Amino acid sequence: MTLRLQNRIGAGKEAASATFEVRSPSDGELIAIAPRSGAAEIARAVEAASAAFPRWRDTPAPARGELLLRAGRVLEARKDEIARLMAREMGKRLEEARGDVQEAIDTAAYAATEGRRLFGRTAPSELPNKFGMTVRRPVGVAGVITAWNFPVAVPSWKILPALVCGNTVVWKPAEESPASGDAFAGALEEAGLPAGVLNVVHGADEAGSALVAQAGVDLVSFTGSTEVGRQIAQTAGRTLKRVSLEMGGKNPVIVLPDADLDLAVDGLLWGAFGTAGQRCTATSRLIAVGDVAKELLPRLIERARALRLGDPLDPATEVGPLVSERQLRRVHGFVETAARGPGRPAGPLAGRGDRHRQRGGVRPELVDLHPRRLGGLPRHRAHRRRHHLRQRAHHRRRGAFSLRRRQADRERAPRRRLGPLRVLHRGEDGLRRLLGRLAEGADRQPRLRPYPLG
Repeated sequence: MTLRLQNRIGAGKEAASATFEVRSPSDGELIAIAPRSGAAEIARAVEAASAAFPRWRDTPAPARGELLLRAGRVLEARKDEIARLMAREMGKRLEEARGDVQEAIDTAAYAATEGRRLFGRTAPSELPNKFGMTVRRPVGVAGVITAWNFPVAVPSWKILPALVCGNTVVWKPAEESPASGDAFAGALEEAGLPAGVLNVVHGADEAGSALVAQAGVDLVSFTGSTEVGRQIAQTAGRTLKRVSLEMGGKNPVIVLPDADLDLAVDGLLWGAFGTAGQRCTATSRLIAVGDVAKELLPRLIERARALRLGDPLDPATEVGPLVSERQLRRVHGFVETAARGPGRPAGPLAGRGDRHRQRGGVRPELVDLHPRRLGGLPRHRAHRRRHHLRQRAHHRRRGAFSLRRRQADRERAPRRRLGPLRVLHRGEDGLRRLLGRLAEGADRQPRLRPYPLG
């Protein structure tokens, strides 16, 4: 059945004069029809969030946490339903989609307990009959813009901490996954979230730009491309809005000569082709040191060729489809570019025409491509020596990295020699930064579990 989505603004739901369709990347089924909103809808949503803010701010933080705990229980009860919707809408394998929803359940439990840990500090004063203290206060209205590849998990990392800290939210879900976003918002509404505290406005670039530019928005939290993130930072900077930007990476895996190659291949396959490679933390560069590439690459190519593409609802499927026909054409074009040069295909010609296409998916291969792209196309580079790895792996325009080495050596030299290199667990690192921005006076960093494995 096709869903007809509406914006959630204040106490009601609103349609828009223009709409867009969302079709399954697996078989083209019409999943949803959503409003194509613009500046007017965003303005009404910000007004509703501003009106709801004083009462929500004055709600005791433990009570706000209890509501989020209830929302987590609603998500748990609807986990399979939302996961199936997600798999149909954006192509994520059902197992991974369940993991996506589980991340939101876990984040709800974590954020709920923060309602009892919004501690302040006291400090001795140098003046007589005076004392000093800090109190955490919410920032105000948070504008949230999220991507389609984790349509429930990533919004939960942003929205739930914002809510427990006393902020109200205007959220624009990704254009490719509005139904999953609506299901997440529905769980919060079912848990008893007051009207206007979370407002959901569907749309594309026009809605996102309007949200960033709105004078009533105090903070912008964004997940998406580096290019758009830069534009948001510039726009927000002109009005002194706080920003939290979670952007893309060009993430390498370094395989040293003494690595456990079975472990390395397993890690590379999951890192490169999990969620069809459509993750900001996906492995997109393989740096092989010394002669290890001679044995590693044939193993990796053989395993990659054997991955089963297909329907994300089929338990036997190992790689689901790319999110849209546009994304498929884009990634397929990268493969063809690599086959022609100047890119260097690894092993047998990577990406030979239509035999690598299958119902919205693209056969995963190893391709030497410089741009950061979502789509399971890692490139490889062999290095004879290790001393340039830090500069190569931690290039300022690229992402974080991981290291494959024998078990006995993992606690030794690499940590000392490659100390400045770090693995960014996006869920953990992004949520830490966001918590610090959402509540003034925050001076501690909570411990969170790392980025989801699907």
